[in-house]
Amino acid sequence: SRLDASPEAAAERIVGLSTVFYGEFKARHPGKDEETVLTNFVDNIYSSIKKGFAEARDILEGLDVLEGGIANNIDQTFELIQEKLAVFESMIRERDGLTDLA
Repeated sequence: SRLDASPEAAAERIVGLSTVFYGEFKARHPGKDEETVLTNFVDNIYSSIKKGFAEARDILEGLDVLEGGIANNIDQTFELIQEKLAVFESMIRERDGLTDLA
C-alpha cells in the first residue's frame, strides 16, 4: 500500500506521533502545575515542528524545487498541524478540567 502524502494525512501523522508522548512528558514533571506542563509540552512540540519545516524548506529551496504544489502542500500541512495541535490542547484541557485560554 502507498503512503498518503496529502497535507491532511501528513499533519495527522506528525501531530499523532508527537502528542503521543504527552503522558510521558507529564510524568517527568511531577508536582508541576498541569497548566504549565501542557503549555510547555505544546510549545516544545510546536517549536520543534516549526524548526523542522524551516529546515525542510531550506533544503528544498537549495534544490530549487520549492515551488507550486510542493510549496502549497508544505504551507497547508503546517497550517493543519497548528490546527491539530490546538485541538489536542483543547481536548487535554477539557479532559483534565484546565481553564481554556481561548
